[in-house]
Amino acid sequence: MGKLRSYVRQHHLGLVAIFIALSGTAYAATELEKNEVKSKHIGKGQVKNADLGNNAVTSPKVANGSLLGEDFAPGQLSQGPQGPQGLQGERGPSGATNVTRRVSARFTVQADATQDKVMPCNADERATGGGYVFTGFEDSPKDFDVDADYPEVSGALSSAQGGTPTGWHVQVQNLDVNNGNTGTVDFNVYAVCASP
Repeated sequence: MGKLRSYVRQHHLGLVAIFIALSGTAYAATELEKNEVKSKHIGKGQVKNADLGNNAVTSPKVANGSLLGEDFAPGQLSQGPQGPQGLQGERGPSGATNVTRRVSARFTVQADATQDKVMPCNADERATGGGYVFTGFEDSPKDFDVDADYPEVSGALSSAQGGTPTGWHVQVQNLDVNNGNTGTVDFNVYAVCASP
């Protein structure tokens, strides 16, 4: 034992060097060869994007239904056919968009009389406006009232019934017969007609 202790004291540096060399050899012997890394050698969540090679993840390695639309570049997903539409009402008629003409006619109201005048549009048109223009008296002074000035609807004397305006309706009353009014009153009634 005395000789052994003496030997270690004299050669301790060499023994340390031999130990270090042997330790390195043992470490190298525990390294894994290529393609020998298994799941048990990898900690959970330790494989990063940078660790993956190009085209390393292929379709068979992706779980079905696990990808979202946002995972694909624009244009990579084809668009399927349009699905069934929900319930829709019928398309309503388009509004009057083309004013085609302005039609008018002159009419005369006799003294102490009331007269209606309708300026009609064509059957394929609707009235979008109208009115009257006073054109003068035969004699003066005269007095009159315009009792009606509204769109004609299906031949009715009231626009409150609804429906499509077919022309313009004006009613004039020539008054003041008792004060010597024996003359007539002249008016023009007009309608603005448009294609539907």
